[in-house]
Amino acid sequence: MERFKGISPHRPLDEGATKIRIVNLLPGEFGDPIECILEHIDMEDTKDYEAISYCWGESSITKPILLESKPYPVTTNLFDGLQRLRRSDGPRKLWIDSLCINQSDVAERSREIQKMWSIYKSSAGVVVWLGECLPWSETTVQAIADFIIDIGEAWNPERLDHSGVVARYGYNELWRQHLRMNEFLRQRQWFERTWVIQEIAAKSPFNNSELCPTMLCGTIRLSFHYLQRANAFWTTMPSEYDSLTILRIYNPLYIQLEMCGEYVMVQLNSFVSISSQLELYLANGSAVLRTTDPRDQIYGILGLLQHGSLPARLTPDYGKPLQQVLVEYAKYFLEENGCIDVIQFNSGNTPNLPSWVPDWRHKPGRTHLREKQNTPMGFRMKDGQWCLEIDFVHLSVIDDIKPDQDQDIKPDNSLQFAKDYILSASEWLYNKSPEDHHVPLHDIQFLMKKLILCYDYFMGHKFTRLWHQLIIDAGPSPSIGDEHVFQGKEGLQCSYPSELNSIDGPDLKAGIAEVWGSVAETIRDRSIFVCTSGSVGIMEQMNVQPQHGDVIGTATTGSLDNVTDHFEEDLRIIWM
Repeated sequence: MERFKGISPHRPLDEGATKIRIVNLLPGEFGDPIECILEHIDMEDTKDYEAISYCWGESSITKPILLESKPYPVTTNLFDGLQRLRRSDGPRKLWIDSLCINQSDVAERSREIQKMWSIYKSSAGVVVWLGECLPWSETTVQAIADFIIDIGEAWNPERLDHSGVVARYGYNELWRQHLRMNEFLRQRQWFERTWVIQEIAAKSPFNNSELCPTMLCGTIRLSFHYLQRANAFWTTMPSEYDSLTILRIYNPLYIQLEMCGEYVMVQLNSFVSISSQLELYLANGSAVLRTTDPRDQIYGILGLLQHGSLPARLTPDYGKPLQQVLVEYAKYFLEENGCIDVIQFNSGNTPNLPSWVPDWRHKPGRTHLREKQNTPMGFRMKDGQWCLEIDFVHLSVIDDIKPDQDQDIKPDNSLQFAKDYILSASEWLYNKSPEDHHVPLHDIQFLMKKLILCYDYFMGHKFTRLWHQLIIDAGPSPSIGDEHVFQGKEGLQCSYPSELNSIDGPDLKAGIAEVWGSVAETIRDRSIFVCTSGSVGIMEQMNVQPQHGDVIGTATTGSLDNVTDHFEEDLRIIWM
């Protein structure tokens, strides 16, 4: 929930799960002063209002409206939206968070946030305000909307038939239209917001273009139904369409749609626990979207939870500092599921946060969270702060780190940069290998290439598996290793799904440079390290630098009785 500072004309709101305010946007012509009247309603009795989903924009730049006949500042984006939403022949009932919630009342904000899901679900409809068309012309925006609608209407999802659309446009035109569409989406901040997920999921599934959210950009309308269909069109593109298989809808929108899909799945499965649902949304990227208040990385998706409720201590409370919120949720995840995987999601960017507590701002290479585990762990209070006690196995020590390449000598050509990086890293590893092993340099180069491609593969969704298959040299595949979570510092073993080693498909040489470009970008600010055990890894967090002597520990996911060959006694580590 974004926070807005202003003089409040709000009368106290009756407490109750169904009591809310709405605004009556009074009629007028475009350019007339905007006037709104607040009304208290019961959602169970009144369902003729529309819920508005929008991006606040810069809160320091405002324009005045009349709210309850008193001047009230709103952001310019909302001001523009009210101009477009206003009717000329009568009032329009709307729920708008910045107007319907007293933003200066922390207790009310904390209370009303828990109603968000019901507010959108009970509304007569959800309207998404994307802003004015600028810097695009209305003609161009209309053409983009027509392209999205055309794909949605022409594609047959039942038969997964892409041939009609491909034949109609051709490869070059589909590429051009797709790039233009994504550029438009990229310039709309709405698609980067965490709150959007529950606002649009309230009307999912989107199988009816009339009932699902309506998007409004200037005067141009587009049903969210068609964006969902367009996303499905690109994500199911068969491999025979070569270069078209790498096209994806703008990634923040993709995350939003994936979260809505997960929500539908959870609705149909009452056996998914509340803690597992929340972990599912956070692990799959909801927290990397934008919020004005960082606590809303979690609070913004609570409305999606089904089949139960969170403990009272975890309900939204804007009086708590961010660090306290994150620690309380981390303890909840670990105590409920014993899922040690969550500790991967600490980005290192949140000040004063214990290293075992995820802030969910880091998206690791492997984001699959396993079911309830039996990892021996506990918590203790030390110096006024919760610490995690956990058993570890497979401890090793960082022996050396390959420094990042000097920014001044990095070539502009990302393909050449990737080649140079692999070559220099391979030579460094060759020099680090024991003299009695005599590992050929070309073998180390081969494994180095595998390691970086594996890392790039797991780190993002820019490219599909096919592209990686084409540029991995034929040869023996390293065995698939276990998933690892490391203490404080993280690394990635040289292991990857076996299908990555299969060479298949047409010769798509034109895409090799693009793939290596993505590899170059993902490793540009990371360090490679080698341990005394001989294992090699890549640091995932950009701002966490490994140091000589750092201990790397793999957490056990079962009884230590199974690993007596490695250690004579349990290794309990206190993790600050």
